[in-house]
Amino acid sequence: MIVKVKAALEAAQDLGRPIEVATWRYPEKLAKLFGGESIGTRFLP
Repeated sequence: MIVKVKAALEAAQDLGRPIEVATWRYPEKLAKLFGGESIGTRFLP
């Protein structure tokens, strides 16, 4: 889990934008994510 958190933080910093980490078990939630709704854990740059 620590590796995932560090990777998400690094990606957010490198891209200069928020990164959303969510489960893959509910693909129907992707529409909500693309609509701007937070469905997981958001990492800010």
